[in-house]
Order: sequence, then C-alpha cells, then structure tokens
Amino acid sequence: MDILTLQSVSAQSAGAIKPAIREADSEDQALRSAAQDFEAMMVEQMLKSMRAANEALAEDGLLSSREQKFWQEFQDSQLAMELVRSQGLGLADAIFAQVQDK
Repeated sequence: MDILTLQSVSAQSAGAIKPAIREADSEDQALRSAAQDFEAMMVEQMLKSMRAANEALAEDGLLSSREQKFWQEFQDSQLAMELVRSQGLGLADAIFAQVQDK
C-alpha cells in the first residue's frame, strides 16, 4: 500500500467512527437525562410525603386552600427538578452506572 491509500483508508475509518462516537454520546446523555428525571420523580414523591405529614399536624391552618395546595405541589415539583439538576442525591448516578454496565 502506498501512502495515499493509507491516508484514504484512515480518513474513511475516522469518518465512520465520528458518527458512532456522537451516537454513543447522545445515548449517554439520553440515559443520564432519564436517570435524572427518575430521581426527580422520587424526590418529588418524598417532598409530597413530607408535605402530607406536615398537613396532618396542621389540618385547620389558615393556608389550607386548594390554591395554596396547588402552588405547593408545583413548588415541590420544581424544587425536586432543581435539586436533581444541581447536585442530586446520587440516585441518578447509581442508575446511570447500573444501566450502562448492562
């Protein structure tokens, strides 16, 4: 083989590898995003349980309207997403590592 043939084969194989790398990166990003979404759902359920326990202690509070409950649920959902996106509890990392091993 001469140098031009080697360069041509090298360029073709590099061109084939780049899409594979991009595909693997996008799969990893999608997997990490799904793991973070799952962790956010778990944190949201935890916050809802904590809120329900708090409401049981203060049933006849001044702030126990339907609108207040709606906004508290919305706040819990947003707080869960922010917690997971910023630092998380480590659940998303564990899920990502376990799924990636398979």
